Amino acid sequence: MELRQMEYFLAVSRERSFTKAAESLYMSQPAITNAINTLEGELGIKLFIRTKRLVTLTGEGQIFYNYVSSLMKDVNHTLYRMNELRESSLRLIKVAVNSLIATTMFLPMLGEYQESYPNSQVIFTTSSNERIRHMMETKGYHIGIILGNSDPHPNAKMLTEGKMTCFRTAQPEGALTTIVSDGNDEPGKQLSSYLHRNGITSANLTRGYDIVSYMLEHSNRDVFLPSFFRCPEHRVNCPLDENIDASAYLVTQANLPKLHQQFIELLERGVKIYG
Repeated sequence: MELRQMEYFLAVSRERSFTKAAESLYMSQPAITNAINTLEGELGIKLFIRTKRLVTLTGEGQIFYNYVSSLMKDVNHTLYRMNELRESSLRLIKVAVNSLIATTMFLPMLGEYQESYPNSQVIFTTSSNERIRHMMETKGYHIGIILGNSDPHPNAKMLTEGKMTCFRTAQPEGALTTIVSDGNDEPGKQLSSYLHRNGITSANLTRGYDIVSYMLEHSNRDVFLPSFFRCPEHRVNCPLDENIDASAYLVTQANLPKLHQQFIELLERGVKIYG
């Protein structure tokens, strides 16, 4: 017994006519008749009393009708819920963003996206490059934004170019403070090595954007950051004499749905505007 046979049975019961049931299902009358005959043969009972003018349920047919009606309601509800879940998963966008990049690039354009696509849901978290890669491999994250790409990802694309630079005030303090995304990320490792080789021993590595903002605005210490950061008016951008890649890279899963692709396109435009 198949679901389609039960659908045909319910249609004949509702219309009380094989012909009208066939019309309602956009099928031929012989196909409906054959399906009902097969169903009756499988069940070993007569479901309908057939007359020239009307088709009515037998006693056994009425009992079968009650069961089938309840079953098909459950089936339709299940299919509806599964479709809801499918649509919901297509509207859900999971993004992992390098901590230092999140506020400078990602958050400004997120509000614009949600205004354009109010029915979508964006879940994002901030972390280090290594954790971002792990979340995309094991946690179902669709999009990652990392700082530097020393271990090239096959789906990585540069969002905006950047190099580690020094934002210096007119009257710097003697001790230098370095601010990078994470000491475990490649830009942080290279910067630590650079500072060590140049005899700078009082470096303080952190990845909190609030601390970065505070240091930029209120401290007279040198602050080392990716060059795509906006340099405050009271500071001067002083490039390092060593090339340390601190570009922002977009990493995506393959074969993303259309809504996710639209999010990526807006993200790429947003970086040009807000980065």
